Amino acid sequence: MPLARARCAACSLPLGDPPHVEVLVRCGRCATSVPITLAADGQPVDFDVAFSAPRLVHWFSAARGAMASGTPGVAVGACRRCQTPVVVPPSQPVTLLCPHCREPRSGPAADMLLDLWPEPWCRIEGANLDIEYRLVLLDAARGVAVGCAACGAPTPPDHPSSTCSRCRAVTWVVRPDRSRVQLAVKVDGTREGRPFKALVPVLQGEMMLRQDTSFGLRAGSGSSVLGMTGLGCALALAVAIMCAAGIGFAIYFSK
Repeated sequence: MPLARARCAACSLPLGDPPHVEVLVRCGRCATSVPITLAADGQPVDFDVAFSAPRLVHWFSAARGAMASGTPGVAVGACRRCQTPVVVPPSQPVTLLCPHCREPRSGPAADMLLDLWPEPWCRIEGANLDIEYRLVLLDAARGVAVGCAACGAPTPPDHPSSTCSRCRAVTWVVRPDRSRVQLAVKVDGTREGRPFKALVPVLQGEMMLRQDTSFGLRAGSGSSVLGMTGLGCALALAVAIMCAAGIGFAIYFSK
């Protein structure tokens, strides 16, 4: 999220101050009406972006499908029923009122609302593994591209086509300001004690997150098994010592 919160052009007071407004946004998957609390600067208020790994895998999967169909929209939260990202069409008109002077601010959702697609993140820890995952939004004008979200095929930022030559999925989405953007996955942390950084297609990022989650769980289970094994050995040794002592006492008193 932005480090500096916007201020009202009319009264110069922070737009992020309460009172906030609650709007209902329909989930595209289960049709549930999801209440989203927004500040006047367009930031959702009640969205916890520290995800568990399984929940972020689900978020990545939804991002892959939305990107491939060319309909990622502006993510403003997650459905409380099915956990699917709730999105607003980027061109949908949005009007927000300053909480202090009630001065209206209007424009397309892409300009008025903070896009939460890149906000959720999770951290995977295990033996020689400490990795963070999150989505990022790439702008073709900056010359950076990672590949098709659906199949991972190359997607040159200067290529005139916005569809994948391999699977025909959408590779670049045009926003109301005519910019072309695509979602990717950023991986940052350490592997085997060495720095590891990567920017990969959503499909690859989703697969890597699944694999690292499994590896982290196995590492944790291994530690637990090792601990139980050590405890079992200690108990066995204690029983052996007690038995030996009992036999010694029996021999001594039988004399």
